Amino acid sequence: GQDRDGICRSWGQHHYETFDGIYFYFPGTCSYILAQDCHSDVPQYTVWVHNSRVCEGSVYSCPRALSLFFPNEEEIHISGYQVHQGGR
Repeated sequence: GQDRDGICRSWGQHHYETFDGIYFYFPGTCSYILAQDCHSDVPQYTVWVHNSRVCEGSVYSCPRALSLFFPNEEEIHISGYQVHQGGR
């Protein structure tokens, strides 16, 4: 695929599309790096996506979460409509 203006995405419980338009299917209850700076020794940002551990068999309506990491900052955790920084 071709670069698409820096867009990658994830939807459902297991579906991922990379910046170059390639699709992947990652089942399970793991966490994955969705995006990360690769131009420096210390990443300037990292975005993790967390598959739900309580999916109950549905691949369409599972809750998911994101974690954002920036140098010298606490984790920003987004789950549903709630945003927490550093466990607060």
